[in-house]
Amino acid sequence: MTGCRNAIEQIYPFLDSEMGRWKATKVKWHLRRCRGCAGAYEFEDHLKEVIREKGGGDDIPPELLDRLRALIREESAE
Repeated sequence: MTGCRNAIEQIYPFLDSEMGRWKATKVKWHLRRCRGCAGAYEFEDHLKEVIREKGGGDDIPPELLDRLRALIREESAE
């Protein structure tokens, strides 16, 4: 079973389809059963969508995305 910490760490690779089928299945299973992690996933998914709509996601500096992800992790830890 995938724990919350692992699921949160895997949200970004999951969203970007950067993991194998087995890992993706485990993360998906956890997200279906854990409302807290599902909320984090939904936020990230929505954030990526807004970024794509507003500025074409590929043009965003990786440093900005890293900072946003760090802020989300800090918020999730509280």
